Amino acid sequence: MSIINHQISVSIDGRRLFAFKSFELKQSLNTHHSFELVIDIETGANRYVHDLKDSAAWLGKPLTVHVSPSGKPTFLGVITGVSLHRRNSDYGHILVKGRSA
Repeated sequence: MSIINHQISVSIDGRRLFAFKSFELKQSLNTHHSFELVIDIETGANRYVHDLKDSAAWLGKPLTVHVSPSGKPTFLGVITGVSLHRRNSDYGHILVKGRSA
């Protein structure tokens, strides 16, 4: 399915993230799919994003990706890692990793 002209939404534990930098899904044969979600640490409008302490509570929680216009879940995963990354003097980002459910 081509998703170039479709809107993608990501939810963690049922709460939609209204902003994220990137989402990468790696699909392999004979193993679980894996994903990496990069969230800007300065996403001030969403209180569930900017605090790493709150984000660490995401471990083991479900991640759902929806691609419009169908509205049906396109990918279901489980979060296995949350980490903070910074380069030089930027504000950094939160890297969320996981596998298919």
